[in-house]
Amino acid sequence: MARRGRPPLSKAKRVLRKRFGAQLRAKREALGLSQSEAAALIGIGRTFYQQVETGVRSLPYRYRHNAHDMLRRAAKREGSS
Repeated sequence: MARRGRPPLSKAKRVLRKRFGAQLRAKREALGLSQSEAAALIGIGRTFYQQVETGVRSLPYRYRHNAHDMLRRAAKREGSS
């Protein structure tokens, strides 16, 4: 699917988006959260969150800190189990 008025993403960027999305999903599942709950914690909509998880969209910079906090909490939970 072509992005309107923009050149296609490089293979490296597509791989990074998919990898980040896969990590986000694994951590969300480790926390036992639904996509809606994770999206609310980050401050974005559920459909946008789903697109980030599948690698279709990238997470805007202003929300990355919130996502990082969610991932950090998941890592602490995994470490204490």
